[in-house]
Amino acid sequence: MEGLEDFRNGAEKLLAVDPFTLTGEQLGDALVEWARIEAKLAAGKARWLAAFEAQRSYADDGSKTAAAWLARRTGGSLASWRALARLARRLRHMPATLAALAAGEITERHAQLLGELAESDRPIVAAAFPGAEQELVEYARTLRFEDFVTAVRYRESVVDEDGAEDQAAADRDARHLHLSQTFRGNWALNGQLDPLTGEQVATELRRLERQLFEQDWAQAKATHGDTVGLQHLKRTAAQRRADALAWMARRSAAKDTAAREPKPLLVIHLGDDSLHRLCELASGTTIAPGQTIPYLGDAEIERLIYDGASRKVIDLGRRSRFLTGPLRRAIQLRDRRCTHPGCHTPADDCHIDHIIPVANGGETNQDNGTLLCPWHNRHKADRTPAGHDPPPANTG
Repeated sequence: MEGLEDFRNGAEKLLAVDPFTLTGEQLGDALVEWARIEAKLAAGKARWLAAFEAQRSYADDGSKTAAAWLARRTGGSLASWRALARLARRLRHMPATLAALAAGEITERHAQLLGELAESDRPIVAAAFPGAEQELVEYARTLRFEDFVTAVRYRESVVDEDGAEDQAAADRDARHLHLSQTFRGNWALNGQLDPLTGEQVATELRRLERQLFEQDWAQAKATHGDTVGLQHLKRTAAQRRADALAWMARRSAAKDTAAREPKPLLVIHLGDDSLHRLCELASGTTIAPGQTIPYLGDAEIERLIYDGASRKVIDLGRRSRFLTGPLRRAIQLRDRRCTHPGCHTPADDCHIDHIIPVANGGETNQDNGTLLCPWHNRHKADRTPAGHDPPPANTG
């Protein structure tokens, strides 16, 4: 087939290029274009797979599904082919999503999430999707992926408030944890937590892991000086998380029963039509309002009031503990994480940075403030990492 032959020749030419002969800028531009081409190919492959399913020629050798036939013929994962087949069927009824994917404007993962919304097991959500598809695709085009996910989940909760509460209750009921000892005496851990409980555990785990990272870095720097790097640390990030969990258990065992426990922080957004019913955790995880009810007696609540479409915070309700200033908190809640593209450092681990430096006449106000993690804040001027500076703890 002529098109496939051209594609094969193009792939072989690309693979023949030695990437180490290219500049960093050339490599970066090429990888971005590579990702766009992959999105286009995903759209094309989905359309072809939909046609293959419709013709049912795969059944000639007794295969039950097109995915099973393809998995056997390619030696690939059955689960992967099933996922693509599911996406292919959904895209036949998602014209805006298919067009954006075929243009390389969104990724296959964006399309999968939109597909889940289009065929939600909540009938009200599925029925509302066609009317909202174009707007949701625009979110996929313009928002960071994490913010796009928040927008999708929020759309679910607005369209089907009762269903959101039912889903929240089901998530809570589905919590479980298994800790079992292996034949060699090790312990295997797996489970699932609801958003609020998981947030509490993850926040404390991250805090302790950060302390362990700083200890490891200080020890490595004492030995290697300014040439210290991640390869010199005595533990990997996964090992530090395991040690942090053990540390949590020891601290719990030694805790005074009269000690006051920290309270969860809930954020309520008001005044902006796009956020008028949004309830979330401090990290930005969207939750159903009903999920907050068991915690309202002990939780701390912040309200965030926006000035219309400008998304400027005009009022921040005070909370009783850990208050570091309403201006700082407003910026944290607005940005949610480091604003450097591709960085996922959460707000609590970021600095508040002046966009226009004070030395250059920049004002200390919300419009001139933004979140940057310590790493990107230090190197915002030249973006050149210094060998003696520790990278963010969440690199692993």
